[in-house]
Amino acid sequence: MFDDLVFEAKILSKYQRKNQWVLELSLSQFYPDGEGGQLGDRGEINGIPVLNVLRDKGGTILHVMADEVVFNEGERVRCRISGENRFDIAQQHTAQHLISANFDNDFGIATVGFHMSDNHTTIDLNTGDLSEELLENMEKKLFQQIIDLIQVEALSIPAKDIHKYPLRKAMSDKLLGVEQLRVVKIGDLDYSLCKGFHCENTGNIGMIKFFKTESVKRTSRDGQEQTTRIYFIAGNRALRDYQMSHRILKETTEFLSTSKEELQMRLKNLLDENKSVSKMSRRLSESLAKEMYQNIQTRGIDGKRRIVKVLPSEESAKGLSKEILNEPDTIAVFLFEKSKSNGFNIISTHEKINAQEILNSLKTSLNIQGGGNSNMTLGVVHGSLEQIKKEVEEIVKKY
Repeated sequence: MFDDLVFEAKILSKYQRKNQWVLELSLSQFYPDGEGGQLGDRGEINGIPVLNVLRDKGGTILHVMADEVVFNEGERVRCRISGENRFDIAQQHTAQHLISANFDNDFGIATVGFHMSDNHTTIDLNTGDLSEELLENMEKKLFQQIIDLIQVEALSIPAKDIHKYPLRKAMSDKLLGVEQLRVVKIGDLDYSLCKGFHCENTGNIGMIKFFKTESVKRTSRDGQEQTTRIYFIAGNRALRDYQMSHRILKETTEFLSTSKEELQMRLKNLLDENKSVSKMSRRLSESLAKEMYQNIQTRGIDGKRRIVKVLPSEESAKGLSKEILNEPDTIAVFLFEKSKSNGFNIISTHEKINAQEILNSLKTSLNIQGGGNSNMTLGVVHGSLEQIKKEVEEIVKKY
């Protein structure tokens, strides 16, 4: 763990940008976001959290604040950089170097992209496919390298001597003219030009867990190529994720009265049962819809049929709506309960009456959201179904 870093500085300027306050200080030890491919520092200035740290085109470091800045230009402020956040960045960044080095050393697979976020880190590898077995074996190898406590060093190398070091990635033309270069060395596994934060040894990484891969098309100088993006977490992030996953697994197995070894089969059986029940429910709802349809054949004296009903389920509403759509000069509103709200279907087969128009009329007096076309709209409505039914009947009478 890194200690918090505290320093004082004078406010040179403060201003608002995109509804956020930005501070420029007389000096700053905050590390900017994006430099070295990593997240920047987080902390506080006079107790106000720093959300982002940016470097403008002129090289000035800007501090984006979480709240309104009440202190004035010229005032001295106390700045605190979070050691916990900096250590988290070091864990993720050192893990990235270690992962990339192993893929390069073992398989000749190069890292062509790297991105760190607040939740996870991604590495883009110039390969089209990585098997689950290969990834699991890589995790085991990384774990062994972590417990081996391999030293991580940040070397300052004169540019004229850089050819003596086996860099994993060739030096960028952007560094031409720089006299001293920073090389991060992990034992004899990896030599990389980098100016980001890193752990003192691989043991500080704690653990590394891959949790997702995806294929990504990348445009290079030679055209498009298929790469594989690996998502991973390391250190304290991996520990928190394990604790959360364990808690969810424990609660799920207790709820289903099963063991974690039998959980997968238990869930499969439940899904199969649910499919059977859903299939039976659909058949019953369709039969119910046909029975109900036989009881609503009457028409008004003007020849139009107006129907407003509270139905027992969404399935019955679907079935009855299907029947009504085949009938001319009919306006129908079906209301039904759903798991988190009430649902509705509005059907109009009258050539001069639009279902969307009816929905807009209902929106004037009901808490209702939905959409559709001229023949049918559907969505959710909030409130007592019986009370909603009365209000809908009054509105439908006008059509």
